Amino acid sequence: MSFNGSTSKFTLGYQVLVAIITGILVGAWLGPNTKYLSPFAEAFALSLRMFALPYILFSVTHGLGSLTPKIARQLLRKGIVIILVLCCLVFALIYLFSALIPKALVSPLELAVVAPISISEQLLGYLVPKNLFSDFSNNVVPSIAVISIIGGTAIMHLSDKEPLLGILERGNEVIEKIFIWIALISPIGIFAHVAVAAGTLDMAQLKQLGFYFVGYIGITLAVVFYFLPTLICSLTSFHFRQVMRELRTACLLGFATGVPIIAIPFIVRSVNKLAIEDPAFRSVSQITIPLGLTFAQMGNYLILFFMLFISFYYRHPFTLSEKVLLPILTIPMSLGSPTVSISALSFFVVKWAFPQGANTLFLQISALTGNMQVLISVATIFTYSVLVLISYFGKLQVNLKKLAGYWGIGFCALCAIIWLMKGQFTYSDSYAKVYENLKITSPIKATFVPAENRPDEGAMVRILRTGVLRVGVSSEEVPYTYKNKDNEVVGYDIAFAYKLAEDLGCKLEFVPLTWEHIGEELSNNQYDIGMSAILVDQNRIEKMDFTNAYYAQKNVLVVRTARRKEFRDYSSVLERTDLKVGVEGDYYQVAAKYLPNATKVQVAIGKFPESNLDAFVYSYVPAVVWCYIHPEYIVIDYGDKMGSCYFSYAVKRGAWNWLTYLNHWLDLKKLSGFTKEQFEYWIGGDVPKALEE
Repeated sequence: MSFNGSTSKFTLGYQVLVAIITGILVGAWLGPNTKYLSPFAEAFALSLRMFALPYILFSVTHGLGSLTPKIARQLLRKGIVIILVLCCLVFALIYLFSALIPKALVSPLELAVVAPISISEQLLGYLVPKNLFSDFSNNVVPSIAVISIIGGTAIMHLSDKEPLLGILERGNEVIEKIFIWIALISPIGIFAHVAVAAGTLDMAQLKQLGFYFVGYIGITLAVVFYFLPTLICSLTSFHFRQVMRELRTACLLGFATGVPIIAIPFIVRSVNKLAIEDPAFRSVSQITIPLGLTFAQMGNYLILFFMLFISFYYRHPFTLSEKVLLPILTIPMSLGSPTVSISALSFFVVKWAFPQGANTLFLQISALTGNMQVLISVATIFTYSVLVLISYFGKLQVNLKKLAGYWGIGFCALCAIIWLMKGQFTYSDSYAKVYENLKITSPIKATFVPAENRPDEGAMVRILRTGVLRVGVSSEEVPYTYKNKDNEVVGYDIAFAYKLAEDLGCKLEFVPLTWEHIGEELSNNQYDIGMSAILVDQNRIEKMDFTNAYYAQKNVLVVRTARRKEFRDYSSVLERTDLKVGVEGDYYQVAAKYLPNATKVQVAIGKFPESNLDAFVYSYVPAVVWCYIHPEYIVIDYGDKMGSCYFSYAVKRGAWNWLTYLNHWLDLKKLSGFTKEQFEYWIGGDVPKALEE
């Protein structure tokens, strides 16, 4: 068996190749200025998507309607077998290349309670059309396919269906002709698309996520250029070069545009060249290829590879049962166009309680991987269409020995390559160094000065007279006040200290505070304000005054990950008399109230790993941050059972003018957006959004 027809070189494929190369060069040259080409790239993509769903609707409905129930059942059986083979191949390669991804560390938020989400409801939203016009406008391919299948099945059972089939066939021919016209001008649109992608490429991110991109490229090359062609060669009389020649133009167009639908006319052309003489061939092919477009776009399955990647990136290890469930859910969540991957990811992110930043990360990475995803989809649509048709018409020539040889050699070679590649990458945990790299940009220069008693005068008077603002700080309260890798004192509270000095037009001086003597130090005017995640409690309000609380959070326990099961139930922990818990400063009062039977030991959080203590009492945000930096520990969150703590800035008791000024100033910072900006940078930006509780 062979592909009949002309074997002359199809110049469009080479035009596309030239457009890709030119687009890369122009994008690298113009950089961000390629944004001016974005309207052309977007117009080209929209023109392709505009006719994608009508093509599926006409083709599937016409193809099914023209079949008899007996033929439809036979075709279904053949198609399911091919789909299963392709699924197993793609998933096997995904899990094989996932060996490049480091083992995920345990997340401090592992025990967080997540609201259950209905899987059936999500799937029904894709598969059961609620509004035909809405599904068309939102490119919901699976639901459109369901409409087409139901409609085609109904037509299949009509006695006088030829007039309706004729209309559907003409509509399909019109759309195919439109796609041919679009393909002729595709080099221009492809040039714009590639130039924009190359011009906005983030090389820093590419380097940081190198092992992910290498794995993604490896899966793509293995599927498209080895395993699929050898599968066809092992089940037919086609030669490798024949298969690759037929795939060439379709794959180039799909890869360059990122839209698989543009490859369909060229897959149709290749399928029509099959040496199959049968009056039912045309009607069967008309249903096979559109169904392949809906159900065989297995490039969408690479959302699974991204999930395995973010398992490491966000410290969210999957259990064995979850790893089994993931591919099962991936199949129905990936039906249709490449855009369904975005919806599928949103579902997975919510179900497994990943940070919402995972969605943004996926969109950023998709600028580099989206076209490879489409390349796989085009190749699997082609393979599905060819094998189903050949199998249906009894032309399959199965050579399992040949297939086992091809795939055995392929998988062995890939295992060796992956083993060698693992040593070429150095992995850095996405949180281990987040905080040490953060900085504060301010025109104010700060210095550290020793503590000293100063004359008793109003704080505002002294600040304005001397032109100096003194702030009491501790440098061990990540992410509020701490030292970064450059030994600079930074953090959420420190950013506010700089801003306060800037607004007052003063110099900024930091004074080390002593947790047990903050009230005395303020009374002796050693500093004008304490800004170091200071807790408001009953004892302190008797010795000093506080601004309005700027943050409230729950009290939690920090324990070793290996012992987390011991602390899951608060009631049993409350009754234990053998526990030794570490506390720092005001957390002693928290421990005394909520763990009265435990032995309390005053120790800094930094000394906790060196102690023989069972747990450490801390507040939610700094506890989670500390555990991200120390992955052998985990946060145990009991909800409201251990109460909440409130952070505020401390001032000398009776300094009413200064306190009034600070409260109004904090209100202004909130209204101006400064508070939100600092919160997102130090607490809710580069770190998990779960910290925004």
